[in-house]
Amino acid sequence: RRQRQMGIRDRKRIFVEDPVRIIRAIKYAVKTGLEPGFFLKRKLRRQAELLADISYSRLTEEIYKILASGDSRRIFEEFFEYKVSAHILPSLDAYLREPREGAEKNRRVFFENLGELDQMVQSQREVPRNIMVRQLVKDYVTRLGPWEEQRKIHFPEVYQGIKELLKPMVPANRDVEDVVVSLMRERQESAVQRKGAKTRRRRSRPRKRKKTAQPKPDGDTPQ
Repeated sequence: RRQRQMGIRDRKRIFVEDPVRIIRAIKYAVKTGLEPGFFLKRKLRRQAELLADISYSRLTEEIYKILASGDSRRIFEEFFEYKVSAHILPSLDAYLREPREGAEKNRRVFFENLGELDQMVQSQREVPRNIMVRQLVKDYVTRLGPWEEQRKIHFPEVYQGIKELLKPMVPANRDVEDVVVSLMRERQESAVQRKGAKTRRRRSRPRKRKKTAQPKPDGDTPQ
C-alpha cells in the first residue's frame, strides 16, 4: 500500500520535478498513437507554464530533437493544441494565434513547412540544423513578418527578427546567418517571378484598337 501511495504522489509531481516530461509525454503520444487520458490532458494544459523554467540550452536541444524526429508537424500541432508552444516558443506561438486576416492559412502553411522537414528527415535521415531553423521561420520571413510590405530587406533586420521570434530557443549564429541568406534569396526570386508574371499578363492582353473618326458629310454635298 505504501508503495502504491508513493507512486500516486510521484505522478502528481511528475511534471513539477522535471517540466521537460511535458514535452516528452506529447512526443510519446504522437509516436505511439496513444491518446492521453482526460486527467493527463488536463495536467498537460495546466502545468505547461512550468516549461518557462527550463534552461535555454536544454530547451533548444529538446526542440532540435523534435525537428529531427520525422514527426515534427504532428508534435507541434499537439503543442499548439495544448498551448505548450506558448511556453517554449512564445513569440512564434503568439504570431500564429494573432487574430488577423488569413490567420488560419498562416497556421496551415507553418505546419506544411514542418511536414516538408519531416519528409527530408525520413528520406535523408540526417538534416542540418540550419535547414531545421529555416523550416520553422520560412513563411514568417518570405511572406509575412514585419517586412511584408518592404520591397527590399536588410540582413541585420532579418537576422535579429529570427532571433527574437525563436526566443528562448538559442540556435547557433552561423545557422541563423545561413537561414537569412537562403530566405532572402528565395524572397527575391519570388518577387522577380511575380513581377515577370505581371509583365506577361500585361503583354498577353489584346490591345484596344483606336477608333478612327469618320469624316462628317459636307453640308454642301447633295443628298
